[in-house]
Amino acid sequence: MNVIVDTSVWIDAFQKKHTNTADQLIDFLDRELVFLVAPIYLELLSGASNQDQLKLKRLLNALPIIYPTQKTWDTAIQWTQIAKQKGYRFGVIDLIIGVLAYENLACIWSLDKDFMHMQKLGFIQLSSGIKIL
Repeated sequence: MNVIVDTSVWIDAFQKKHTNTADQLIDFLDRELVFLVAPIYLELLSGASNQDQLKLKRLLNALPIIYPTQKTWDTAIQWTQIAKQKGYRFGVIDLIIGVLAYENLACIWSLDKDFMHMQKLGFIQLSSGIKIL
């Protein structure tokens, strides 16, 4: 199964280069399991220093990048209504990331608790990173 690596995991791996997270991310990249979604691409580039931006852009552009469509937005609206009825609220970016994972049959690897709530609602499948074969 392909995986969408959330911004939280990328940042953790970049900041702590010799950890299980970083090693697993490298493994996923080597095995070409990582999809990049446009919101995460933008978040990563916007947070990079001017010095690191070109190198990061080259790395990220090597990955398949998935963009939201009108259907993505329509599904996000539906999820918002369902989540609200269950007492949950999600940020727009997290919703779009979740829907893109759903649409592309990918799991999400994140350190963000909002995605845990999306999984509880049955919207997405999470990966700790380690469990994907």
